[in-house]
Amino acid sequence: MSIPQSLNCDATGAELDSLQIRLLGPLDARIAGRRLSLGSTKQAVVLAALALHPGRVVSMEALEKSVWDGERPARPRRALQLYVTRLRMSLGSAAHLIATTPSGYRFDIAPEQTDLGRFDQLVGRAEQAAEQGDLEVAAASFQAALAEWRGEPLGSVRSEALLRDTAPQLLEHRLRTVERYFEVSLALGQHARVVTELAEECAREPLREPLWALFLSALFRCGRRAEALDAYHAIRERLADELGLDPSDQLRTLHAQILIGDTASGRPATTFSPVPRQLPADLAGFSGRRHELAQLDALQSGQATAELGIVVGTAGIGKTTLAVHWARRVADKYPDGQLWINLRGFGPGSCLSIGAALTKLLRSLGVAPAQIPSDPEEQSALFRSLLDGRRMLLVLDNASSAQQVRALLPGAAGCFTLVTSRRQLSGLVATAQPAVMVLDLLSEEESRELIRRRLGSRRLYGQDLAVDDLIALSARLPLALAIVAARAATNPHFELSTLASALRTVGGLERFAEVDPETEIRSVFSWSYQALSEPAARLFRFLGLHPGPDISAAAAAGVVGRSLSEVTGPLRELCDAHLINEVAHRRYALHDLLRAYAAELGTKHDGPAALMQARQRMFDYYLLTAYTGSGALPQVDLIAPDPPSAGIEIEPLGDYHQTITWFTTEHQVLLAVLKEAVDQGFAIHVWQLAWTLTEFLYRRGHWRDWSAVLEESLTMAIQRHNRVEQARCHRGLAYAFARLGQLPKATLHVEHALQLTSQLANPTWSAFAHRSAALVLEAEGRQLDALSHDLEALRLFESIEHLPALARTLNTVGWSYAQLGDTEAALQHCTRALSLLRRLGDRQGEAATWHSLGFAHQHLGHRTEAIDCYSRAADLFRELGDRYKESECLMHLGEACQEAGDLSGARRSWRSASEILGPFAELDIAPINSRLRSIQILTDRSN
Repeated sequence: MSIPQSLNCDATGAELDSLQIRLLGPLDARIAGRRLSLGSTKQAVVLAALALHPGRVVSMEALEKSVWDGERPARPRRALQLYVTRLRMSLGSAAHLIATTPSGYRFDIAPEQTDLGRFDQLVGRAEQAAEQGDLEVAAASFQAALAEWRGEPLGSVRSEALLRDTAPQLLEHRLRTVERYFEVSLALGQHARVVTELAEECAREPLREPLWALFLSALFRCGRRAEALDAYHAIRERLADELGLDPSDQLRTLHAQILIGDTASGRPATTFSPVPRQLPADLAGFSGRRHELAQLDALQSGQATAELGIVVGTAGIGKTTLAVHWARRVADKYPDGQLWINLRGFGPGSCLSIGAALTKLLRSLGVAPAQIPSDPEEQSALFRSLLDGRRMLLVLDNASSAQQVRALLPGAAGCFTLVTSRRQLSGLVATAQPAVMVLDLLSEEESRELIRRRLGSRRLYGQDLAVDDLIALSARLPLALAIVAARAATNPHFELSTLASALRTVGGLERFAEVDPETEIRSVFSWSYQALSEPAARLFRFLGLHPGPDISAAAAAGVVGRSLSEVTGPLRELCDAHLINEVAHRRYALHDLLRAYAAELGTKHDGPAALMQARQRMFDYYLLTAYTGSGALPQVDLIAPDPPSAGIEIEPLGDYHQTITWFTTEHQVLLAVLKEAVDQGFAIHVWQLAWTLTEFLYRRGHWRDWSAVLEESLTMAIQRHNRVEQARCHRGLAYAFARLGQLPKATLHVEHALQLTSQLANPTWSAFAHRSAALVLEAEGRQLDALSHDLEALRLFESIEHLPALARTLNTVGWSYAQLGDTEAALQHCTRALSLLRRLGDRQGEAATWHSLGFAHQHLGHRTEAIDCYSRAADLFRELGDRYKESECLMHLGEACQEAGDLSGARRSWRSASEILGPFAELDIAPINSRLRSIQILTDRSN
């Protein structure tokens, strides 16, 4: 190992006095101007740590932290001793300056032998001169102190501890000195000389507010007022963007003084009078909207960073009422005033221009008409200047566009602006980044509270059902509820049930007709509709035909007979106007009163023929899209719908998961569409859509929905005297009622199915009828009779070579044999079924067959095989989304595990089955829970 040599081992006393250590930049040590070699990086750390505290003991612990600051060698003190020894050798004859003490080491040099010590002495001399009023000496001393700096302190020292703990303190010391130097220079009137230096320091420290305050003062004193104002806005934007903070009081006060041309007095600007208090009166019966009020409170209380809030929503949703109520609640937090202006974006009369709005606002701030500029841009600049440094609340009600609002926004951080609009104001959201609140319909509880606040609790006593009716008729729209409540208030002797009955007899929006156009619902809606483009208006009218509860973009395209790309813009426009809401990605909804208004417009503008064609397209879209999923949800009894109407783009459903997701999403919509098809007399669509829904409703356990749609279909089939459709519906209903445990109904429908198919003399229909009979008989516990019908169905399917139905019937025959104890026959039929089902790609049938094989093996005592078969079946049913059948397999799997002595496996299977069946309200899961308790008892005993 090489040992560093000193440059001079025979240094004189004078040379020792000339030993200099420089810390305010890269570490450097010199004797008489000659640089010393500091050896290894860790030796340099030891020298820096000692030189930072000249003449003072630095403990071993502090030195260890400086050198390693983390994982240390096995003998850190021995290593330090070695570093100090080598450092002394580097110092040569000055080695004795590093003294050893019981607790550490001391570097016996004078403070002025380090640049840090000289810096501190010069700063102290400068402060003393400043206190004595000798500003020129102070400025020169500050300047000399800053000249000691050569760069980042300890710049070449590799010590995380020193760079983390010491270097930032030194840098802060320098910055405070820089600021004091500039303060003294400005006091000497040297603003022109230092303004460039200040700009450079602000560029190096872009978030240092005291430096920026000095820079603003220097610019203003140089006569560069516009640049000073630009600099203020620059630091304000940086603070907001990077730290989420407003400028300090010092900066804001200085800004106000620059605005009025006074940076010496220290007085804040006082530029306008009187204090405006323009908020409208609050609604006496305001109720609800607690969550929305809390959100607004959070915005202006510092819990959120927004200085701009936007409340958007459809016509009559209560935007203005909410804005007034909230603004009144927080008015005292804005002592410099509250401004209110109706921009008339929607309603009778023309929209308020930007210039007219600014003129009104400036006059409210005390600006004389003769002093208001004619140019809107100059008006906007004056408006921002007057609000700067103030705490004001500005409410811009009923805005029409982002452009209209943008010109009226204050530039100051102390102001809060609340905007209401029927439109999304997307342009404003993209640039100003406000907090946006979308008002929805009132909840049931809020609606009831509104009526109670308007009418009083005594009026509502014993009228719960009537109140529910009024809420439903009003669609929970605040304006409609207010109209209803007002009518009840003006007729205090009317029972609310009488009012509800009277409203129900009046169709559509006529029940809310008013004399005042400001509150008449049809007029209020029309102001939004009239602003639409023709494609958006046509789409809105046709959406009135859709029964809801929501509609996809693809379905909307189908209703109007356009491509998906052609309706994207109109849908966006309707959302922007809040005539519809995007409730999920590319799914839209409109409340019942808007749907009624759209339907009225359709009748008025489009005529019966066009509306009938739109309904045809709507029913075609849902029927044919559902039919495309038949490949992923295969049925053995398929239908073949007619081709779609012109202009319909069918949404192709690909794999199983895409198909099941579509059916799940559209579940309630499909039920509503089917009901609409019944009401409109589209008989073929009714039975075809009902049958297309069968496999989904069966697999997901929606048996009540299944029975309901089949009963609708049966009614239509009977009216049309179509025996084939009737037989199909009776078969489906038999199975649905069997699943629901309503066996008398199931038996009745089976009998009808058998009777009809015997009249049709068609082996296919007869075979399917026998299959349904077998399913119902099995549910009744009549397994031998069930087998008889299954065997007849099997014979018929074999005779007509209907392979898909044949494969599944082989399994049901095998299952029946297993139930009757003939396990050999069961295995034979199920094995044949499995082979055929795999060849056909029928995974649903394959899953059911694995279940049957598991049952057969279990009763033969083949426990391993049974567990394997049940597991395969459960996995397949889970993949296919057939939750009920999965639970059945898990039940039997738990039994097989228990018989094999696997109690944990049994518990796991039964617990999963219980969780699956929990949502099935019509099913009794008590037997599963009983088995779980039994397993727990057995487990406790074994432990």
